[in-house]
Order: sequence, then C-alpha cells, then structure tokens
Amino acid sequence: MGYVLTVYIIVFGGFNGLTLCEICEKRESVSTCRICGRYVCSHHIGDDGICSVCRETLCERCRRYLSIGYCKICGRYLCEDCLVQVTPVEYVCKDCYRTFNSRVLLLFLLLTYTLLLLPYLL
Repeated sequence: MGYVLTVYIIVFGGFNGLTLCEICEKRESVSTCRICGRYVCSHHIGDDGICSVCRETLCERCRRYLSIGYCKICGRYLCEDCLVQVTPVEYVCKDCYRTFNSRVLLLFLLLTYTLLLLPYLL
C-alpha cells in the first residue's frame, strides 16, 4: 500500500487532501510531518507538526532530533548531538559522561566486556 500511495502522490502532484494517512492508511491525510514529511491524518499528528512515529523516536534529552542510539549507562535513546561515542560501537549520553569520570567509564565498559566474554574464556 505504501508504494501505491507514493506513486499516487508523485502522479497527482503531492498533497491535495485526497491521499491516505501513511501511518494508518485508513483516514484521509490532512497534514505533513515537519521532520519526516509523511502525509498523516489528524489522529497521527501533534499540535507541533510532528507525526506519531517521529514522536516515538525523538531524542529523550533534547526532543529536537531523531535518536540514533542509546546510552550504555542510563539506556535513554538519544540523538547524535546528545551522545558521546566511547568505543566504535557504544555511546553514552553527555549527562552520564559528565557524571562519571572518563576513567571510571572506560573501566565500566571494560568490566562489561569482560563479564560478557568470561564464559567463552573458560
């Protein structure tokens, strides 16, 4: 259905009030999300112009950008601006990074990896 809706939008010139909501595909769309550009019905758009899908994936710290990962310590989903990359695959939020000394943080990550790999080392 999403492909058909996209083709319909391209062929008939974009948002004209006759397209279906891209989230529920049941109601007529009345607006577009200011973040992702989805055509959504009044049920799936907030007063701030953000659709329900983007709202669920917003950064839990700044609430401005979509999240890209989670903090290894507190578990919050955060955007690129609110995360600090501590290993090639792990992030911590700026709040936890400030709270914990970088040495304590590295020790925590080292301990976590050691505990995960311990069964394989024995």
